Amino acid sequence: MQRIAPQIKSLFVVAADGKLRASSLRSLVPAVDLSDRDYFAHHRKDVSRNVFIGKPVVGRVSSDPVFSITKRLSTRGGEFLGVVGVNMDLAYFSRFYQ
Repeated sequence: MQRIAPQIKSLFVVAADGKLRASSLRSLVPAVDLSDRDYFAHHRKDVSRNVFIGKPVVGRVSSDPVFSITKRLSTRGGEFLGVVGVNMDLAYFSRFYQ
């Protein structure tokens, strides 16, 4: 993935309870709660399923500065199932725009 798109740090899935369920960084997913992230709060309230770009944070799995691009996961009836997203590497964009 990094050879094709070096700006991508990881792909991830967060369940409706805010717990990390899948991450491209680890085959065994660590117990991480992401319910306090801005993207999670946004998608929990907003049923539009639009893409959300989060503020820069330090990744809880990677420990690197990232920002997230996310989308809501929901049932056909609109029930919130969680979030799917990609963490973008802030260092890549800093180098690119220097």
